[in-house]
Order: sequence, then structure tokens, then C-alpha cells
Amino acid sequence: GLTPSERLFKVHTNIDPTSLKISSDIEYYLFMNLRAEHCWASHQMTSTLYVEATQCYNNALAAAYHNKSSRPPVKKIPRAIMEKLGETEAEVLDRLARNDF
Repeated sequence: GLTPSERLFKVHTNIDPTSLKISSDIEYYLFMNLRAEHCWASHQMTSTLYVEATQCYNNALAAAYHNKSSRPPVKKIPRAIMEKLGETEAEVLDRLARNDF
């Protein structure tokens, strides 16, 4: 469920807070696979490419949940893709600097 502050955010913005982040295992591994497949890199992304990447991600997410008995996933917004991409690239660079493969 949502925290009280997330519920308040949803009421006042009409945006589901879970659409702002990629958090579950399925979402994370799907993002990483699509990132590799489509060569997403933040320095090459434009607002249009983020929108296209988000559409691609949401379509793949819906397909991943299609055969599951759980409720359908919440569609992500481009900001979720942008933040996860930046977070992932920073983590990769940090691990490379520490020789932590």
C-alpha cells in the first residue's frame, strides 16, 4: 500500500507515486534488459527518446505481467526511466572505479 504522504501526493496531483519509480525485481530486471537491448544512455537521451523508452518499457511491463495472476502494473512516467537510468549509470561507474565487478 501507499504511505500517508504518498496518498496525499496522489490526491493532490492525481499521479500514482508508484509510477515515479522502478522498484520491484520484475521492473528492475526488465529495465536492465531493455537498457542493454536499446542501448539507453542518459547522455544520448532527449525528452522524445525518454517518452519512447517509457512507452517501450510500459509495453514490456504489461506483457511481463500478462500471464501473472496479480493486478496489472502501474505504467511508469518518463521521469522514472530518467531517474533509474541516471542511478544505474552512477552505480556502474562507481563499481568500475572500485574494480567491483
